[in-house]
Amino acid sequence: MLEVLKTYMLATALAFTFFFPALVAEAQDEASYAAMNQRFLAGYLSPAAEKFQVATGNLAATLQAYCDNDTGGVEAALADSIEAAAGLMILHLPITQNNSRNARILFHPDPRDTGGRQLRRLLGGDVPFGDMSGKSVALRGLGTLDRLFSRLNEQRACALAATVAVDLHETAEEISAAVPAFTQTVLNPGPDNPLYRTHAEASAKIVGSLSTSVAALRDRTIGPMIGENAERSRWRSAPLRHSGATFDYLQAQIHSMTDLVAALELSSEGDIGTAKSNFSFEAANLERFLTSFDRSVEVVAAKEDSRQRLKAMVFGLNGLEQVSSAGLMQALGLKSGFNALDGD
Repeated sequence: MLEVLKTYMLATALAFTFFFPALVAEAQDEASYAAMNQRFLAGYLSPAAEKFQVATGNLAATLQAYCDNDTGGVEAALADSIEAAAGLMILHLPITQNNSRNARILFHPDPRDTGGRQLRRLLGGDVPFGDMSGKSVALRGLGTLDRLFSRLNEQRACALAATVAVDLHETAEEISAAVPAFTQTVLNPGPDNPLYRTHAEASAKIVGSLSTSVAALRDRTIGPMIGENAERSRWRSAPLRHSGATFDYLQAQIHSMTDLVAALELSSEGDIGTAKSNFSFEAANLERFLTSFDRSVEVVAAKEDSRQRLKAMVFGLNGLEQVSSAGLMQALGLKSGFNALDGD
């Protein structure tokens, strides 16, 4: 494993040495940015929203059937919803952030286990659940379904899981319903637009989602799992750990980033092509690396060889963040930075 780690780190370092320093901004006009934004909306956002809506609809139906008749298929339906959710959770844009939609999909980070504590109180009583719309976001979405996964043989837990799945599907429907309006906002920037004044500004937010998501994976998930040492690892804060889906979810996020870049249909020539190639190289390495972990984050955090691989993940995520921000953003002539109008 040490040799694999050395090879991975060396390959990443070589990519930076030979390609990264050469990247310079290539002139883009507003029409080019507008076309790229259109490709993102049609080629990535709309399919991702539809995929999540279909997956959560199937999950809600499957869970209800399981609670009623003890039928199977719950594990596969949950896995499909987690994969589909990853495609939306990498988007740091109003369509996923407004009305706390991202937190309603997955409440993370949750360092104080707020969701777990609220869930224990709710399950411990005998009050009917009702719908979830008035409940805390910590009790909604995939985090709660993950915690309930091993308790579906309990009638009250199963009923709650079915209720949460319906609520998650309603969030998916809300996102899908918001796509047309968001599309018009992105494609029609200007002084009266509440979010974007130019096509370039919209492009910067779309492409900037990549580096923001990478940093979140590193700082909110992988970093806490490593901790100062095995005893101080905060592995309990890892998302979706109860169902063993943590690394599947991380891999789905990295893969979704690759799909997003592909949907932009960037040039394969010049510095943009180099930046795109570097991104694909880093993302593919990380995806392969993620398949090597045990499904139990507790086991991963306790074993020294797994901890070394987590540290390699941090190195790889640093690389992916760089080829996203200073690589793709720079090559496309885009400027990153906080925009109060964007609702971030």
